[in-house]
Amino acid sequence: MSTGTRHLILQSLTWTGAAVAVGVAIYFAEDLGRLVSPSATLTDLWQQEAKAPEPASSGFSNMVRIPRDRSGHYATKAAINGRFIDVMVDTGASLVVLTYEDARRAGLSPQSLDFSGRAQTANGVAAVAPVKLKKIALGGIVLYDVPAAVAERGRLHANLLGMSFLGKLKRFQIENGELVLTR
Repeated sequence: MSTGTRHLILQSLTWTGAAVAVGVAIYFAEDLGRLVSPSATLTDLWQQEAKAPEPASSGFSNMVRIPRDRSGHYATKAAINGRFIDVMVDTGASLVVLTYEDARRAGLSPQSLDFSGRAQTANGVAAVAPVKLKKIALGGIVLYDVPAAVAERGRLHANLLGMSFLGKLKRFQIENGELVLTR
C-alpha cells in the first residue's frame, strides 16, 4: 500500500471519528450539560422533568400513566386543593407529604400548623404537621379528604405522593417503564 493511500485512509478515519464524536455530543448534549453543571442537583432535574399526567385514553379516565424520569423517579403534577403542584410518587412514604412552601400554594396556612409529629426522611428526622387535603386530582383520578402532612420549612425538597393516596387506588403497577395508577 502506498504512502498516499495510507494517508488518505487515515484522514478518512479521522474525519469519520470526528463526525461520530460530534454526533454523540449533540445527541447527549443535555445529559453532558448536567454532568458539567455543578449546580444541577437531582431535585433540580426532577423538578424540570415533572409534567402533568396524561389519562390512559381521551376524556375522563380512572387510569393514569406516569413515565419514569431520567433520574428513575415517577414525577408528575397533581392538582392539590385546585393548585397544580409537582409531586414524586413514593410508595415508601406513608402519607402525602408537602413542602412548607407548597402547602401554602395548596391553600394551607403552614405558619399556623402544629409541627409536633416526626417523620423519617432521606435527610433525617423532620418535624411534620398532620393535615387533611380536601382534594387531590391526578389526571382522571380524584380523591377527597386525603390524610397528609406538611414538613417543617426547609426539611423537604420534593412533595411526596405517598400511600395515603396510593392506598386508595384499585392498583398501581409498572408497565413498560411507566407507573400505571388505576382507581
